[in-house]
Amino acid sequence: MIIKTKIGRISLWIALVLMSALLGTSCKTDFDLNEKYKEIHIIYGLLSQQDSFFIDSTRKIVKRTTDNPQYIRIEKAFLNNNVSAYQIAAQTDSLYIKNLTVNLEVSKDGNTQIIPLTEDRTINKDGGSFGSTGALLYKTPADFHLDPAATYTIRTLNKQTGVSASASTPLVGQTDLDRTLTLVQTLDYTPNTQSTIKWSAAKNARFYDLTFYIYYKEWTKNQMDTVVKVVEWPLLHNFITDNLQGGFTMGYGIKGSDFYTFMSQQIKADLSKQRYFVGTDVVIDAGAEEIYNYITVNQPSIGVVQKLPEYTNVKNGFGVFSSKSRTRIFKTAQSGVTRKELKSNAQTRDLNFIY
Repeated sequence: MIIKTKIGRISLWIALVLMSALLGTSCKTDFDLNEKYKEIHIIYGLLSQQDSFFIDSTRKIVKRTTDNPQYIRIEKAFLNNNVSAYQIAAQTDSLYIKNLTVNLEVSKDGNTQIIPLTEDRTINKDGGSFGSTGALLYKTPADFHLDPAATYTIRTLNKQTGVSASASTPLVGQTDLDRTLTLVQTLDYTPNTQSTIKWSAAKNARFYDLTFYIYYKEWTKNQMDTVVKVVEWPLLHNFITDNLQGGFTMGYGIKGSDFYTFMSQQIKADLSKQRYFVGTDVVIDAGAEEIYNYITVNQPSIGVVQKLPEYTNVKNGFGVFSSKSRTRIFKTAQSGVTRKELKSNAQTRDLNFIY
């Protein structure tokens, strides 16, 4: 995948970033186009877990954790002096390694458990230069669950050639959002004030994103059909911490006036429409050291020299194997003051929010 710097959207395809390095188009003086073929494994994987919080019909806070299945993408580097790299890349079968064994090793307290991964071709990659139909992934068993105290190693072995590659990562812990603020109370955007979202830092997390997903209902006047819409408000992006131990309090202040400015920019005024504010999902994404390093190294160059440095934590291969976590609180309520202000504020009153 193309890894986007917004970690909440990290996918499993980064081939374009590595393309110049792997196809011999960079200016490395030690790369011989005529040397004997060398098998190189490319591994992309992000172990991911999500904690979701919502209020049930009895007003109790319910937590739900999702951590399965985990998907790993494994491919091979290729070079052909007679055929265009784009022609090769378009052929799905030329991207993958036959007779490949893939295991996930879970190490904890001096013990290691080996989890065999199985092939999965049910998810197609987005279109582009590389073959997308029947994309091959490797996934964990149905009964697999992540252990926050364990270290994970992905290990590949070509049974025919004996070539192997491996990479290890700790697991990013879960971020403990201040649920008193976001569930029991309400989010408040009173103008000329500032509210703060607080959370407890996750273990092994190097950086964070904070995003609000704002839901509202919309309908045409004098008609019954109602559409639920959502706008994404990215508040904090790649917020870095030097402390990987976790447990300390972090926070981000939000000016009340910024909310109305954002809404006026995202929603088009339309006198034929009426709208109702539903609520806000509060999302914290946390990413580990390895994925932070990969994103940082592979950001586009703005200088004269366009050659990118190479980063990988894969031994005897390329790619990145890391972890991330997400905490999401669903449908946080807004204060009465916010709802009234949304109707009357100079920036949002033309949006026709009825409450």
